[in-house]
Amino acid sequence: MAPLASALSDKDGQNLSGFSYFKLDELATVPGSDEKLISWFNGMFYGGFARGPPFYKSCVDAGWDPKRVVMGVLDCANNGEPNGFVHIETLGQTIKDLRGMYEGFGGVAGWEYYDAGLTDREEMEPWEWVKRIGQALFDPLMSKNEEL
Repeated sequence: MAPLASALSDKDGQNLSGFSYFKLDELATVPGSDEKLISWFNGMFYGGFARGPPFYKSCVDAGWDPKRVVMGVLDCANNGEPNGFVHIETLGQTIKDLRGMYEGFGGVAGWEYYDAGLTDREEMEPWEWVKRIGQALFDPLMSKNEEL
């Protein structure tokens, strides 16, 4: 499922989806067990949500296991609202910060692979964008002063 990030921090279902993901998660189980039918959520962290950990933290604070929340981001400024795209340096630091905060951070998903990295400060091919995200996700944590 791919809810807006705000829907994962609102237990009452007052969001654009029109229902509570918390209630859905509670009810969507394998019959006769507590096993979840939804393994993870591809949260849409657009519109500035990827500029820093507070928006992701609000989802975890609301009760979601960070292993179940993937941070979906715009990987090209051409694919969404003008303030929704975050440059790779900022995004990389956000990923590192979240890794430091949450063991088992759910990961990152980019919207529209075919043009990932085209509008970054340093234009790159989609595979290069994915490689930079992979470095932020899997390389040993570096200090905030080291650039991705």
